[in-house]
Amino acid sequence: MQSERYVLFSLLLLSALLFGCSGKKIEGVQIGEQARDFSLPDQTGKLHSLTGNKGSVVLVRFWADWCPNCKEEMPRIDEVYRNLKDKGFVVLGVNVKQGEEAVAVFIKENRISFPTPMDKDATVARTYGVVGLPTTFIIDKGGKIREKVMGDMTREDVERLVKPLL
Repeated sequence: MQSERYVLFSLLLLSALLFGCSGKKIEGVQIGEQARDFSLPDQTGKLHSLTGNKGSVVLVRFWADWCPNCKEEMPRIDEVYRNLKDKGFVVLGVNVKQGEEAVAVFIKENRISFPTPMDKDATVARTYGVVGLPTTFIIDKGGKIREKVMGDMTREDVERLVKPLL
């Protein structure tokens, strides 16, 4: 019960941080639509975009280091990435509203090998309609959104959603 309250509190806090109290409806992207391109720097300043990965299956994972599920699942996603990257699988771990130092520490401590662009002002998260972390989008080789997963993902979930698209 306490963990459920923590998750609810985290979602409410994130919503307030991302979207404020404007009362605006959150649109976001829908399954079946073309993914909206973005270009974001990682903690080293290198830019990452969807168009730069055209022709690949892309998993876009919105995360933050204070999110318990994110901490637990990022290494699992990295394991799948390492196994499938040579088959055209790309992961963009989009960090939401954190700085270079926090991202760099997390990446180093968890040995994350996929790119981790930073959405410092949550513009891309808002564009995608992210209301809680983690949120994951699976984008096919043609650039269409095939899946949206809010919350937990196991290694098996990632493989099940990605492998048929490769």
